[in-house]
Amino acid sequence: MLASVILNTRSVNLMENATALPRETGSVDHRYQYISRVLGNSHIDTDEVMQAYVGEIFRRQCEAGETIVLALDQSKLNEGHNKHFLAFCKKRGAYKR
Repeated sequence: MLASVILNTRSVNLMENATALPRETGSVDHRYQYISRVLGNSHIDTDEVMQAYVGEIFRRQCEAGETIVLALDQSKLNEGHNKHFLAFCKKRGAYKR
């Protein structure tokens, strides 16, 4: 669900994604906490999750001759813990300017 929210908002900003997260949890702050917990979950192997998508997406983009744009964001989750997000998208209008 988190990946679809990021694709929908076209942003790696945690607060923007918390606002867009379709959860019945009342406040944006609670949704932000939910995202922070998911991203901080040590049982989720992000490399394994992303391998299912990245290779195929990059292959299709390269075959189509399209430019891949990378966006890097650093967010502070709590004292002593930062998260780095690396997102990619097609050059034509797929990201906020």
